[in-house]
Amino acid sequence: MMDSERLKNRVSCLFVLPAQTGIQIIFILLALIGSLFFQGVNLYALLATQIILVGVLAWRLMRVYGAKITLRIDLLSVALLIFWLWLAVSVLWSQVPYISGLTFWWVGVLPLVFFIYLLSPDLNASWSQLMVLLVIIGVALALAGLYQFLFFNDFPRGPFIYRNLQAAFLNMLILVLSARFLMRKSDEQPSQYGSALMLAGIFLLILIVGLCKSRGGQLCLAVGMLCLFFLARSHIQRRLDLFKIAAAFFGALAVAQIGTAGEMGQRLLTLQEPYSAGKERFLIWGASWKMLLEGPWYGRGLGTYWLAWPPYRPAGENSDGFFVHNDYLQIAIEGGWPALLFLMAILGAVAFLFIKSYRNVSLKGQNKIEATGLFTALLTVFLHNILDFNLYSMPAMILAGLLLGRLHVLCFETSSSAILVVPLGRWFRPRVYNICLILLVLLPVAYFISVGIAYFHYQKGKAFIKTAQFKEASNALYTAELLWPDCDMPLYLQGSIYQVTLLASPHLDAKTRRQLFADAEEKLRQAWRLNPWRPGIFVVLARLYQQNKDLAGGDWYAKASGHYRRALTVDPRSYGARITYAGMLLDAGEVRLAAEILRAGIEHWYPEDNRILPYYQLTSAVCKQVGDSATAKNVDKMIAAIIATSKKKLAVSSERAF
Repeated sequence: MMDSERLKNRVSCLFVLPAQTGIQIIFILLALIGSLFFQGVNLYALLATQIILVGVLAWRLMRVYGAKITLRIDLLSVALLIFWLWLAVSVLWSQVPYISGLTFWWVGVLPLVFFIYLLSPDLNASWSQLMVLLVIIGVALALAGLYQFLFFNDFPRGPFIYRNLQAAFLNMLILVLSARFLMRKSDEQPSQYGSALMLAGIFLLILIVGLCKSRGGQLCLAVGMLCLFFLARSHIQRRLDLFKIAAAFFGALAVAQIGTAGEMGQRLLTLQEPYSAGKERFLIWGASWKMLLEGPWYGRGLGTYWLAWPPYRPAGENSDGFFVHNDYLQIAIEGGWPALLFLMAILGAVAFLFIKSYRNVSLKGQNKIEATGLFTALLTVFLHNILDFNLYSMPAMILAGLLLGRLHVLCFETSSSAILVVPLGRWFRPRVYNICLILLVLLPVAYFISVGIAYFHYQKGKAFIKTAQFKEASNALYTAELLWPDCDMPLYLQGSIYQVTLLASPHLDAKTRRQLFADAEEKLRQAWRLNPWRPGIFVVLARLYQQNKDLAGGDWYAKASGHYRRALTVDPRSYGARITYAGMLLDAGEVRLAAEILRAGIEHWYPEDNRILPYYQLTSAVCKQVGDSATAKNVDKMIAAIIATSKKKLAVSSERAF
């Protein structure tokens, strides 16, 4: 009865919070939950999450007016601020600004959440309640993953687009929760139910990491656990708790090994041969390193790696091509060497802050255990970033931002920092302050809403195109263009509509044809200026010239050939461009050049579905025509393999939302 009463009291404490603190916690959790539905695909989830976070930041700034804000200018805060500012400034020279603008908010969620936490002393006072709610979300994700594993024979990735991202998110919660378990005092009357629930939660989270079969995730978790045990052991008052955590760790992995029929252990054993185990990663890293060296020192633009990647992509590489699977290399490619330097400064500042606090004798043993849990949680995710892309996982970075904020506050007294007292009431008049605050909120929120509405009309336009309702599609796309003027997609699709209209309506009068041709060319060139890395723009331009020779002028052939080649330079895997270009060459009697263009794409990897069949069939036919029977025979085998497996596989689109 005593245990049940104690548990009820602790649960009731979750709901006995000041109204303002409770509202803030709810909105932060809503932002975290909303980010789970983004995963690089659902643009609406990204925009909604950012609106919530910007609103929370503005609300905190509104609350502190009239009070004196004490800012501690330490290494961690400065590093995060400079990193955030550099990401913002780098949008200015991006070759695709609209993608970089969105990615700034995407990747910048880490410093944004950190500064929200620093401005929220009441949030820090309610850390225990917030942490319980975060663990509940983690357990819910773990249960969803377990359901996927048991009933769908799928990886337990939950809502994450990639199983390793789920493992990284859960790893942080595992270490923070383990540290909380180890913080119990020797004279504290333990709650049997509470202790059992914590151990069960730790066991479940570790089990899911094991079932994910993420080698990097498991290794990083093991490193984090070892560091936690080693650094916290001298401050633990209940030594038996160490063995309980260890038993939960090894027990959960043992169950995962049984549940995966030994596959988890087999994957770990492949690490005995690192080169073989990481062959795919090394292939991507080698080409990406070349990409970094050949790019500008200030970066190509946030979020543009996947657009600039195709020319560097090794022929046999078969990933989706959106990420390097190494955040440090990717942020250097996109944000330049300064972005990498500032990110490394953040890691160094975290280590410096923790080590200095850990060595400080005035910090209580329990606080040192908690700080160790926070530090090892952050250590695991930043180690995992060497192998994956957690920096581009919004849920992981929101959680990491909260952990960074808690670690900073926990080590507040022991960190070396200058103190700046900002009396807002003295520096700003109420009207000026309110105007600044309104602008701070309205500018980004207006941007998010505008982009969201524009994206809705863009999708509406695409749907109309599929049903050949070109007039309605043009209207929807024009609205999207007005609301999102730096985005190339509405312009590209409008130009495509005009090109198709010209092709389908050869009996239009000359004036109408000239106007349609000029509009198509203008829209496509505008799209080209906004995004020089979208191969479809050049393909449509080439078709426009090829299909309207009288309007394109006497040099139509050179224009069309140039744009086809530009499309293949931007993306050598653009097999649609190869098909159309080869068709034009065959019409011109240049059979051998057509065969050369088609053969050049065979070495690249393509998804094995029916969409690639026309390219392979044309390649086989043209190669036979020029006497290249060896290539034709090889391609015929590829065709047979695709036909044999097409009935068993569904084509899954990996298209990015933007």
